[in-house]
Amino acid sequence: MDKSEIIDFIHIPLLQQICEAYLNTKSSQNSNKLNVFTIASDLYYRENFHSDIISAFLDPSYNHNMGPTCLYAFIEMLNNFFGNKICINKKDYREASVKRESNRIDILIQSESNKAKHCIIIENKMNNAVDMKRQIPRYFDLMVKQGFIVDAIVYIPLEDSKTPNQSSWTKTDKTNVNPRLVILPAYSEVNSPNLVEDWIQKCILLTKNIDCISIFSQYAELIKKLNHDIMGSVMLEKLYNELIQFEKPQSVQTLSEMLGKIPEHMANRLLNHYKNRIGDFYNIWKYKSNYFVLDFTTENHNIAIDVIASLKGYHISVFCRNGNIKELVERKPIKMLDKFNLKDDDRYHNEDFGFQDEQKVIDWIEDFYKEMKK
Repeated sequence: MDKSEIIDFIHIPLLQQICEAYLNTKSSQNSNKLNVFTIASDLYYRENFHSDIISAFLDPSYNHNMGPTCLYAFIEMLNNFFGNKICINKKDYREASVKRESNRIDILIQSESNKAKHCIIIENKMNNAVDMKRQIPRYFDLMVKQGFIVDAIVYIPLEDSKTPNQSSWTKTDKTNVNPRLVILPAYSEVNSPNLVEDWIQKCILLTKNIDCISIFSQYAELIKKLNHDIMGSVMLEKLYNELIQFEKPQSVQTLSEMLGKIPEHMANRLLNHYKNRIGDFYNIWKYKSNYFVLDFTTENHNIAIDVIASLKGYHISVFCRNGNIKELVERKPIKMLDKFNLKDDDRYHNEDFGFQDEQKVIDWIEDFYKEMKK
């Protein structure tokens, strides 16, 4: 694999964007957050779980004591964000009922007020299930045959890259469904609308019921967690699709092997930089392939500087091999304590630098060495 091949690989389309999106997803994850739903069971991975919660709050007759507040907030959200294609009159839903799995429709909001029959079809895809053949058009046809006006068809994926599969739809299906179809992802950090920010959080502001607020808040956090989990997979899928189009697939394996050796190379660079400093350091060596060590003596104390290299960057650990480094440093000027923060721990001090910060690592080592030798 020559230099040109490496450059071609690194600059494949969307690689930088994919990597940045994946990194943002990982940094946003907070799987350790306390959540009653994850404590109770693993049912939150199932589609029915989410449909049950959403339908409960949309249902004016449910015992949340909010009446039609959440339903009207849902309708207002649809009108505000999708007003270019749908316009739902809240008066048509004064006597609304909400059904689960009516004719296999996940959530059906229907009303027969004002001498007309209106409905909103909600298809929940938060478990990332595939679309069945003509699934949404079949629901539309069914409700029309029952005399309903279908005001909107709301498709709810977990994240915004998933859209309905229309490969089995007829031309008539597309004509009937698409003008009423809206994609409402459960959550998105970059796009609006989404279920969490534009409905759930609004419902929290519309109630003083502490139970409802707690459930909404916990549920919103659960959706965010699931969204972050799946977004990592989405980014990997995008990267995979880019890699399989690469003209020289063996280069992918070669570059992967080379990346695995980068931490060792980083440690070797530091070793080469300090190899002629044996007069200052009585030991200059590598403990492991990516583990660079410097030892020096001051006031009869043996000080060790360990630098661990990885693709994340550099981690420096400083300690005294034959004593307490804090006791030694406490006799130094206060400015040194502040500069190196060595008072935080009786034995160790840890410092982290980024992948591109080799010079900063060297500068830190030099400053620390000079201060300790004064």
